[in-house]
Amino acid sequence: MKKKILVVLASILIILLLVIIIREITLNFDGFLDKSNVKSRDEIKALILNGNNYNNFKLTSIVEDDKYEYYNKDNISTVYKNGDLVTWVDYNNSLGYFFNNSEKTATESSQFHTTEYSQYGRPFDEINDSQIEYKYLGQKNINNRATYIISLTSNNYIIKLYIDASTGVVINRKDIFKTIITTHYTNEDFEVSFDTVTEKDIALPNLDEYTITKNT
Repeated sequence: MKKKILVVLASILIILLLVIIIREITLNFDGFLDKSNVKSRDEIKALILNGNNYNNFKLTSIVEDDKYEYYNKDNISTVYKNGDLVTWVDYNNSLGYFFNNSEKTATESSQFHTTEYSQYGRPFDEINDSQIEYKYLGQKNINNRATYIISLTSNNYIIKLYIDASTGVVINRKDIFKTIITTHYTNEDFEVSFDTVTEKDIALPNLDEYTITKNT
């Protein structure tokens, strides 16, 4: 009887181990990458800086059945949730608003700042930290566009950046934290389109229609 129990327990442990291994392989697999044209850290840094200045792109993501659309143009960024404007930011003046459309209220803030390696408020300063290990993983096509994939590693924490090769815009970021047993992931998982953002997409609504609270 004890032998049967041990066999069952061993079988369960083997199955759990296989599930963990398969999960790790699946989550880490980016497809078959072209590694023939290796990019140095300095080359990727220059590319991300170029992306900082790219003036027209849209990011779209689905989070728990909610659709988020991020419009970026002329250093102005808007965020729409299920078609409703929730954030408007002018990085030229570090000024922004958070909107609650159901209550017709808005919070004004002047705390929006960028860093050298940030793109419309999305910071990627780890690329410039020499204490963080850099590795070029390869190139693949995403949405029919050449994309470079790199990793930045510090102890058990890994950041993977997916960078559009033509513009330098970071189209995806995956944060990975490894434990003894398994790995935890946070994935932006954006769809991206270039040169489609209009003035209407980044327009500031009529603030007279909102009750404004200032957050300084």
